Amino acid sequence: MAERTDERQSEHDKVVEASATTWRKNQSNVVYTNPSGKQNFAVNRYSYPDVVVTDRNNRLVVIEEI
Repeated sequence: MAERTDERQSEHDKVVEASATTWRKNQSNVVYTNPSGKQNFAVNRYSYPDVVVTDRNNRLVVIEEI
Protein backbone atom coordinates (compact mmCIF):
# COMPACT_ATOMS: atom_id res chain seq x y z
CA MET A 1 0.00 0.00 0.00
CA ALA A 2 1.27 3.47 -0.84
CA GLU A 3 2.10 5.84 1.99
CA ARG A 4 -0.64 8.46 2.26
CA THR A 5 -1.42 11.39 4.50
CA ASP A 6 -4.51 10.98 6.68
CA GLU A 7 -6.39 13.31 4.34
CA ARG A 8 -5.40 11.33 1.25
CA GLN A 9 -6.23 8.04 2.97
CA SER A 10 -9.68 9.33 3.83
CA GLU A 11 -10.22 10.41 0.22
CA HIS A 12 -8.97 7.02 -1.02
CA ASP A 13 -11.34 5.15 1.30
CA LYS A 14 -14.28 7.26 0.10
CA VAL A 15 -13.49 6.30 -3.50
CA VAL A 16 -13.23 2.63 -2.49
CA GLU A 17 -16.66 2.81 -0.84
CA ALA A 18 -18.17 4.68 -3.82
CA SER A 19 -16.94 1.97 -6.17
CA ALA A 20 -18.26 -0.77 -3.90
CA THR A 21 -21.64 0.97 -3.72
CA THR A 22 -21.82 1.04 -7.51
CA TRP A 23 -20.99 -2.68 -7.79
CA ARG A 24 -23.58 -3.54 -5.10
CA LYS A 25 -26.37 -2.10 -7.26
CA ASN A 26 -26.28 -5.36 -9.20
CA GLN A 27 -27.77 -7.77 -6.68
CA SER A 28 -26.02 -10.75 -8.26
CA ASN A 29 -22.68 -9.30 -7.08
CA VAL A 30 -21.05 -9.92 -3.73
CA VAL A 31 -18.69 -7.06 -2.92
CA TYR A 32 -15.77 -7.04 -0.48
CA THR A 33 -13.58 -4.08 0.42
CA ASN A 34 -10.19 -3.73 2.05
CA PRO A 35 -10.04 -0.04 3.05
CA SER A 36 -7.09 1.52 4.87
CA GLY A 37 -4.87 -1.51 4.32
CA LYS A 38 -7.28 -3.85 6.10
CA GLN A 39 -7.23 -7.49 5.12
CA ASN A 40 -10.93 -8.39 5.00
CA PHE A 41 -10.90 -10.47 1.80
CA ALA A 42 -7.94 -12.03 0.03
CA VAL A 43 -7.39 -12.96 -3.59
CA ASN A 44 -4.89 -15.80 -4.06
CA ARG A 45 -4.42 -15.89 -0.27
CA TYR A 46 -1.86 -13.08 -0.26
CA SER A 47 -3.34 -10.13 -2.17
CA TYR A 48 -5.81 -7.72 -0.63
CA PRO A 49 -7.05 -5.39 -3.39
CA ASP A 50 -9.25 -2.42 -2.50
CA VAL A 51 -12.44 -3.85 -4.05
CA VAL A 52 -13.20 -7.48 -4.92
CA VAL A 53 -16.44 -8.43 -6.67
CA THR A 54 -17.65 -12.02 -7.01
CA ASP A 55 -20.85 -13.55 -8.25
CA ARG A 56 -23.14 -15.57 -5.97
CA ASN A 57 -21.12 -18.70 -6.79
CA ASN A 58 -17.93 -17.03 -5.51
CA ARG A 59 -16.48 -16.66 -9.02
CA LEU A 60 -14.30 -13.61 -9.42
CA VAL A 61 -15.90 -10.79 -11.45
CA VAL A 62 -13.70 -7.75 -10.77
CA ILE A 63 -10.60 -6.74 -8.81
CA GLU A 64 -10.02 -3.02 -8.28
CA GLU A 65 -7.00 -1.28 -6.86
CA ILE A 66 -7.81 2.40 -6.33
